[in-house]
Amino acid sequence: LESFPNRCPTSNSCRPILGLRAVKLPSRQSTLFPYLILTVLLIRSLMLKGSLQGILYYLTPKFDRLKDPRVWVDAATQIFFSLGCCSGSLIAMSSFNPFKNNCCSAFSSYTY
Repeated sequence: LESFPNRCPTSNSCRPILGLRAVKLPSRQSTLFPYLILTVLLIRSLMLKGSLQGILYYLTPKFDRLKDPRVWVDAATQIFFSLGCCSGSLIAMSSFNPFKNNCCSAFSSYTY
């Protein structure tokens, strides 16, 4: 712990000396590398047997599934998860609900 205050000024004084050159290469690699890997995986997956059937299955909509209420419940759940569980939005929204709240009836009243 005693050496920590001594390291901080040293590391901060080295940043202007190194400049952006020290940051440029890692940022280029971390930006382009995922796209390169995804391109390689896409090309490899398109060369596999049955890949066209899988892509067509993925892209063909099934409109009869929209009648299933479980699909809508899963979609509503995904909306809350995509709001960001790490930022505390789920906790903030749930704190306004009473403890014995019927979530299914509240969801139905909001959507219909």
